[in-house]
Amino acid sequence: MKIHGYIVTSGFWVITSVQNSLLNMYADIEMEAAQKLFDEMFSRDLISWSVMIGAYVQSEEAEVAFRLFREMVTKNEIEMDGQIMVNVIKACIHLGESSIGRLVHGFVIRRGFVYDSFVGNSLIDMYSKCHDIESASKSFREMPRRNVVWWNSLLSGFVSNDKYLEALLLFDSMWNAGIDADGVTLVNLLQTCKHLLDPIHLKSIHLIIIQRGYEVNDLVMNSLIDAYAKCNLITLAWSLFNQMKRRDTVTWSTMIAGFTHCGMPDEAIAVFQEMNQVQNKHNVITVLNLLEACSISADLKRSQSAHGIAIRRGMEADVAVGTAILDMYSKCGAIEASERVFDQIPKKNVVSWSAMIAAYGMNGLPHYALALVDKMRAHGLRPNPVTTLSVLSACNHGGLIEKGLLFFQELVQDHAVELRLEHYSCVVDLLARAGKLDTAMELIKKMPNNGLKPGASAWGALLSACRTHGNSELGSGAFSHILELEPSNSAGYLLASSMYAAGGLWVDAARMRWLVRGRGVRMVTGYSLVHVNDKACKFVAGDKHHSFSGEVYLVSEQLHFCMKIDKMHEEAVFE
Repeated sequence: MKIHGYIVTSGFWVITSVQNSLLNMYADIEMEAAQKLFDEMFSRDLISWSVMIGAYVQSEEAEVAFRLFREMVTKNEIEMDGQIMVNVIKACIHLGESSIGRLVHGFVIRRGFVYDSFVGNSLIDMYSKCHDIESASKSFREMPRRNVVWWNSLLSGFVSNDKYLEALLLFDSMWNAGIDADGVTLVNLLQTCKHLLDPIHLKSIHLIIIQRGYEVNDLVMNSLIDAYAKCNLITLAWSLFNQMKRRDTVTWSTMIAGFTHCGMPDEAIAVFQEMNQVQNKHNVITVLNLLEACSISADLKRSQSAHGIAIRRGMEADVAVGTAILDMYSKCGAIEASERVFDQIPKKNVVSWSAMIAAYGMNGLPHYALALVDKMRAHGLRPNPVTTLSVLSACNHGGLIEKGLLFFQELVQDHAVELRLEHYSCVVDLLARAGKLDTAMELIKKMPNNGLKPGASAWGALLSACRTHGNSELGSGAFSHILELEPSNSAGYLLASSMYAAGGLWVDAARMRWLVRGRGVRMVTGYSLVHVNDKACKFVAGDKHHSFSGEVYLVSEQLHFCMKIDKMHEEAVFE
């Protein structure tokens, strides 16, 4: 402001370029002062308008930026340029409205900016981020000359909109057009392979990375490690990690997340400990990955140590970290610790509430889960699809069949939440567990009317109930659908075999075993992991040969008895 005063008193105020420099300074510091200065300017040129529109877009005040743009167009005194249009297109991204973006696109065409490379690239980016990938593709095809930046923009658009096969086809077209892939191209392709779980394409891209010398690019190598881990090729990910001479925080975090994803929490925690010794720099992502590893290990002592690390780093107040900590404690069975952490989160969001609701359901407290939904609504937050699934799962596993169905009916009537396949699958399971097999079957038949196709989880829930209630006729139909949807998943074969055996249909039960062997299906059995004297003991379902099997089954019976008493006590409290 002293400089501003000097400019006015010394006579430099009349120079437009000085006014614009002053305006630019205020726009970086305080928009209110910038707007006041802009209103006082008696001569505004293209730079003046561009500074203000760009500053409002940068401040995520897209509506104000549009208002200024309309005012500028109405005056028709200033000739537009590409930079103004790029900023206006960015404002469309902040608004998330492709309809407004199409109006701006029309303006761009009329003013002849469509051939500007920056404007064209911004249009592709805008349509992609507004989830209008068809318009993004059309804009790309209309470009007369396409450079690698434009190809990458559309490739990123396909990836961000889950169009992974289209992304691979686009890369083939890019290759045929003679456009060399750069680091951004390779990162997008690695994202595609990660989501498609495609190790063959992944190894091909790795070869391109080596041939093009991108092994020194940290972003590319971190993405490659992540892709190998997500494709369950953890040995290759670990080998790449060890070969890297320079590892940043992202590299360490990616490796921790990779081991966690592959169900190897001990290795993930060991990597974190090594990171602690080499470079004592953790960001929020690193701590979140550590908390996830502790969740999988379900070791309370480790979880408490991870909580301590978050506290020492001053991250426990972060809503994402706090939510991860309460989720971690719930998976360790320490529900009271989850409650304390939840109460200490200063700014709870819908994810925090949903995590606490899920924690109650996971720990056999469905009444508390339902009560928390009411409290959440009282705080002005509406349940989202994750909250809804958590409540339905809590009612399902807690045996609150009627309350779960009532909650579902309320959602259907109010259209409060977009119901997805997993919600219907959970309700099918609710009905099936209650023995209402015909009603469950009717719901499955109605699903296509809602634009949803019944998945293997819905048919699996019905098959499981058919085994329990001895309805092999309905169960056979359910199994045929599972066989069509998931032919390599062992769960369906095991359920069907168990159902036929329970009904004395030994020929059909034997046929299931023959199908498993004939198709080379890998059998996956359930197990429990218990820490005894700091050693993890694995108890496979049905294993009678474990040295602790007698004690385990005795404890199991006692636990079931205690659960029944707890359930009766909880129902009495809420009644």
